[in-house]
Amino acid sequence: MATQAEVAEHLFLTDRSIRDLISRGVLPAARRGQLDMDDCRRRYLDHLRMIAAGRARGSASGDDDLDLAAEKARLTKEQADAAAMKNARDRRELLPRTAVNEAVVDAFGRVRDRLLGLPGRLVATLANRTGSDVRRVLTGAIDEALLELSLSATMARIDHDAAA
Repeated sequence: MATQAEVAEHLFLTDRSIRDLISRGVLPAARRGQLDMDDCRRRYLDHLRMIAAGRARGSASGDDDLDLAAEKARLTKEQADAAAMKNARDRRELLPRTAVNEAVVDAFGRVRDRLLGLPGRLVATLANRTGSDVRRVLTGAIDEALLELSLSATMARIDHDAAA
């Protein structure tokens, strides 16, 4: 003889699922600790077979009804999606998320470092300049930094990491 908790553990279900199965008459109602483990297992397997055959409901509310055609269609769609993603990866149309994340973090770090270095690099150059001349020097230095960064190996790194 077994408790509801023991039957639940034996059938890999929750206590709540066992209570639901008892309330729907799938499993027998019994006094505490008086459930026959073998009988519960047999009844539960019979219940699952009836659901699979489409002759029983999954739950009292009908929310868990098994629609085999819909489930088969969903499985087929998932398999097709998986094949499409594999093909896209093989054609290198998809990149690994970690490689992209690392490359973006690296690129932003270089941008930050380069831009934060501009004041120290330009302080002597700008010391004796005024107005529009300062603007021209700063704009030139920023353009130079951005050009260097745009020519960086960010995409090459992503491609290399994706190939690995």
